[in-house]
Amino acid sequence: STGVDANTYWLADNPAYAQSSYSEVLPTASIDVRYPLARVVGAATHVIEPIAQLVWSSDKLSTTPNEDSPQAEFEESNLFSTDRFQGFDDSERGLRANIGVTYLRYDPDGWELGITAGRVFRQKDLGQFPSTVSAGLAGTVSDYVAAISLRFPNEFRLNSRMLFDGKFNVSKNETQLGFTYQKLDIEASYVWLDQGSILSNNTRQNELSLETAYQHDQNWLLTADWRHDLEGNEPIEAEFGAEYQNECAKVAFSVSLQNDGFGKLDREFGLNISLEGLGTRKNKPKFARRCGL
Repeated sequence: STGVDANTYWLADNPAYAQSSYSEVLPTASIDVRYPLARVVGAATHVIEPIAQLVWSSDKLSTTPNEDSPQAEFEESNLFSTDRFQGFDDSERGLRANIGVTYLRYDPDGWELGITAGRVFRQKDLGQFPSTVSAGLAGTVSDYVAAISLRFPNEFRLNSRMLFDGKFNVSKNETQLGFTYQKLDIEASYVWLDQGSILSNNTRQNELSLETAYQHDQNWLLTADWRHDLEGNEPIEAEFGAEYQNECAKVAFSVSLQNDGFGKLDREFGLNISLEGLGTRKNKPKFARRCGL
């Protein structure tokens, strides 16, 4: 694939820049090589796919004002991307290779396992990804990025993504665990971010959160959420709610408790009332009676 980006900027009365206009033309070319290997064992299908992507663009750094591309996330979703900046003001430069592998196990009974892992190799370090811009992308060789997902039909689900260096020191980890049993739904999340992965922030994030929902019947829904700071061993926030819905209206009541970090607990009460049947709604629950009857 090939492409060309052309940008022109005009600035008025901005003392931060020496010029009143900037122009840039950036060509990009890439080639992808994939070799999927599939095998059926019993009823399950296994697919392993090594992927190599070679990307070239000019190694001349941009001098244009940068407002919409100050940071670049590195995760499995953009491992095989030609540009990890989100905006237009800046883009990834130089010759680099994105190398990785994906694995998928699919079972007709409904459960599946997926794994993605890889890293980025650069011809030379252009200094585009210091610790204030991105975590894991600095230097000529990036950290490893990996993700795993496991799903059982309508019961259990696990998603985990992480970033670690060649010595297997983890700098980022986000794991989500979900469980559904009849009327109960539980979502648990764990987040670990070391000091280097929190951009422009010399702190460490180590949190655990829990979200629960219980559908008592077609009318009543009870919820409870909790976030806890494992680093400081103190709760961050909690919320409890009750919702009643019928064919005419929906009434939701909630109580929120939040720790402001200075030993003070902020309380907030919420009440929301909405009329049903006005406008169109998808997946509207069916009730035994109609409104007004």
